[in-house]
Amino acid sequence: MIGGFHSICLCEAENVGLDAFESMLPEGDRVRILANRIRNEDYLDPDATVGVWDVVSRRFNEQARDAGISSEFPDFVANIISRAMHAGYGEEDVAALVKALRKP
Repeated sequence: MIGGFHSICLCEAENVGLDAFESMLPEGDRVRILANRIRNEDYLDPDATVGVWDVVSRRFNEQARDAGISSEFPDFVANIISRAMHAGYGEEDVAALVKALRKP
């Protein structure tokens, strides 16, 4: 999904409509659903909030450290989620992560 968010930002930066991006993905694909939410700016009535993802990402970080494996990827994802939380998107659908990724 993180790759999907990045792809959506690339499409927006290159003026490729999200409808075109969605058409490349199979029906029911989670990234396609996210792209649709983002295209329609439908961040309310979430399936899972950014806040829920924040809690989960912190648990992934703990689990990686407890297991003695690299936490590089969970740290990367947690940073994006943290930026979205600080921007006030905690109660919005996880699709709102794209709003944090749009800013360098």
